[in-house]
Amino acid sequence: MERRRVVATLALLALVALAGCEEAPNPEIVCAGCDRAPEQTDNVTVNDSVTHFYVDSEGDARVEARMNLSGAGIADLRRNRSKVQDIVQTVEGRTNSKYARSAFDRRNLTGRMDGDTFVVTYRVSDVGQRRLGTTVVDAFFRLDADGREDEDDYDDPYELGTDRLVVHGPNGTRSLVDPADGTSDGDRVTWTGDEISTRTYVVFGTAGALARPAIALETLSWAGLPAILLALVLSVPLLGPASAFVFYYPRRLDDGWSPRDDWLFGAILGLGGLLVAHFIFLSVLGAIGTLLTLALLALAIWRYRPDRRVGKCVRQSVESAAGAVWPPEITDERLTAVAVATVFTALIAVVAADYRATVALPVIILAAVVILASFPVLALLVTRPRLSVARAALVTGLAGTVWLFALATFVESGLVGSGFLSFLLVISCIALCPPLFYATLWLATR
Repeated sequence: MERRRVVATLALLALVALAGCEEAPNPEIVCAGCDRAPEQTDNVTVNDSVTHFYVDSEGDARVEARMNLSGAGIADLRRNRSKVQDIVQTVEGRTNSKYARSAFDRRNLTGRMDGDTFVVTYRVSDVGQRRLGTTVVDAFFRLDADGREDEDDYDDPYELGTDRLVVHGPNGTRSLVDPADGTSDGDRVTWTGDEISTRTYVVFGTAGALARPAIALETLSWAGLPAILLALVLSVPLLGPASAFVFYYPRRLDDGWSPRDDWLFGAILGLGGLLVAHFIFLSVLGAIGTLLTLALLALAIWRYRPDRRVGKCVRQSVESAAGAVWPPEITDERLTAVAVATVFTALIAVVAADYRATVALPVIILAAVVILASFPVLALLVTRPRLSVARAALVTGLAGTVWLFALATFVESGLVGSGFLSFLLVISCIALCPPLFYATLWLATR
């Protein structure tokens, strides 16, 4: 009986272990099958192997993998062309095999013997882009989610597949950056490890000062639009209330501030409560919760429909906002906004060039802190009507910070990462910024 219990326990543990096992993704290899395919021939051993990437000025590449062989079977490979073709078919079969797959779509794959060296050649399109007179090789950068059409996993780095990988630049150029784990030497970059970092750009050109700007343009080509969309989404709950505070509260706080007499405070409080209710409805009722939220919004508008006094306030705020944003003359506020925007443009360029994400995470955290701190400061500024220049600088800086936060989020996590920390910080800012503003406003006007 005891033996049966032990056997049953072991069987149960085995089933649990098997249930928890997931099939590992196929490794993606720069030259899949190149290093081991020649060894399918009897008495042949690969002593050394190297893959050369010859990138032209248009961003296409001619790839040549050279495997130095030893053994008695080399002579047979030189005489028997069919065996060479068998090796080529084996290499070609590794384009998408059960155990490994090629990192690139290979064209015109051929093989031949060159003395004691087996040579595999093929072509790969669009491994690089022309940027500011340089050639930026982005084929090894994984976080932009730009790979083969059947790509299913961008988190894992490419494996070399040979002992070394050497990327050569176009004629007359030299390597302008030192990639992670790679060594630059004139017009070539060499890797000798097992894999290539997922954050690898290789830049070839003649002017080293153009390397970082070229990388920044390449980063903006894939992260720019998603960052703009994220910034626009974040501007609604962050920049929207801040702009409303700036245009509404100055010159209306001479007699203090009371939440009971403030329709804007009531509107923001109601929208916040409606948003919380919406998430509760969604979690409980699913898609039907959206209909219930819309019904609740319609009921609130009908019950607390604004009177003429509120409509007049809104109209005056819109008119003052239009006059401040599009003044007929050059004002101190406009000059200040342009100066602040210029500073943030430089910061955005720095983040865009940070392809290794060394400063992206600190920028995300610092931007969230700045957003949170902006609202208490804004509450103090609206109590001083004459500080219009400072308010213009703060709102412009807040807009730049939101855009900087969005861009740094994609630079840090790419288009394939979760960005959980950024999501958590966004929720915190949206939930805390209006309360921080009104708490400071209440203290400042007591």
